[in-house]
Amino acid sequence: MKKLGEILGVLLKRCTSDSPKLFIKIQNASLIVGALATASLAIPVTYPAWALIGISLLIGLSTGIGAASKLPTNNKKVIKETDELIN
Repeated sequence: MKKLGEILGVLLKRCTSDSPKLFIKIQNASLIVGALATASLAIPVTYPAWALIGISLLIGLSTGIGAASKLPTNNKKVIKETDELIN
């Protein structure tokens, strides 16, 4: 249980530290794509089943990519803590 707390602590530090510029752009792009896909579901139009599946997958992928692109960091201290936790 202690190890899980340490892992969550390091993840929290990684999420709150500064990300590289490339990953900030990826976060913004995935936010826009997810918002557009979500907004397309709010339009009162009948979609075929394949379109609903595609839109749902697009929302899920953009959420996952946005969350994963938040973890890279420029902070050397946090990187060192992560390395010590893994090794």
